[in-house]
Amino acid sequence: MKHGPLLRTYNNSVMEGFMNNEVGLTAGDVYQKLTAKGQLSMSRLKKEVNQNDVLVAMAVGWLAREGKIKLSRDRNTLTVALNGN
Repeated sequence: MKHGPLLRTYNNSVMEGFMNNEVGLTAGDVYQKLTAKGQLSMSRLKKEVNQNDVLVAMAVGWLAREGKIKLSRDRNTLTVALNGN
């Protein structure tokens, strides 16, 4: 059976909703880890959250966009910390 554009749109929207939910949940995990442990390198944060690299990066981007975290870089190390607001 050939799938039309409607089915592909439905599948894409389901996947988008799933990803938004996963990113949101991971963002919550990232925020909790930073609250508990303070500033962490991105590599350490990925280990602490125990999710794949892409999902953690998307979650960090989400929190950065909301102004909840700050990112800093020292040579090759990216550091993530809660915003002091």
